[in-house]
Amino acid sequence: MGGYKVTKGQQLLVPLGHVSRSDPRWAGETGDLSPEVFNPERMLTPEGQKPGWQVPFGHGGRHCLGVHLANAEMKVFLALFAQGYAAQVDTNTEWVYLVGRVPVSGLPTRLEKLPAAAPAAA
Repeated sequence: MGGYKVTKGQQLLVPLGHVSRSDPRWAGETGDLSPEVFNPERMLTPEGQKPGWQVPFGHGGRHCLGVHLANAEMKVFLALFAQGYAAQVDTNTEWVYLVGRVPVSGLPTRLEKLPAAAPAAA
């Protein structure tokens, strides 16, 4: 693999942070398209929508069988959660690369429970 011998049973680690930083779609970019900048809108561009831009569930023949269920569960949870809470996050922090991109500050988030909605009139 890539000039290296990989023996049966050997574990491999794919540093996804490095993969995203070295992605040729963003290599050499500065400003909003830089891989060093938190900008999820980058993935809404035609380049960002190409297959393989994100691989949390794997890719190809070894793609996770539970990906659709996991994504549906996350969407339902977030929709229900967002109805009852307001979140304030200070994204003005330094990021470092460990196993992925990690905020130095831990990215503290303040959640505020919203008042319960009044029942609808019948």
